[in-house]
Amino acid sequence: MEKAIITKDPLAVPTMEDPNMGSFIVFQGKVRNHSENGEVQAIEYSAYEELALSQLRKIVQETEEKYSVTVYAAHRIGRLVVGETALVVATLSSHRQEGFLATMEIIDRIKKEVPIWKKEILTDGRAVWL
Repeated sequence: MEKAIITKDPLAVPTMEDPNMGSFIVFQGKVRNHSENGEVQAIEYSAYEELALSQLRKIVQETEEKYSVTVYAAHRIGRLVVGETALVVATLSSHRQEGFLATMEIIDRIKKEVPIWKKEILTDGRAVWL
């Protein structure tokens, strides 16, 4: 299974099993119906795909090494409507503490380091780049 994915396809939670691991943590980031800019109809995600995937792989590898966990991270690009999943991070770990820490770190790093941009499409017709 590929551990880092950038795709236009809908995302699903992966099946990850290891008898040495006792914790499986999944985060799904979904498009919500509002933001500070107004009522959201959809979000359009775009990326410099080659660089985004390279950076996502680096984050996954570094996080696995730092926390001794197994990680899956997938980000969707394209137009997503309210309720659709934009990000899935799954972490398999021996114990919950390192799993939660790793999951939170991955999410924060993706937002800061991976060249994926989003444009909110608002119900009033405006489009706002974030």
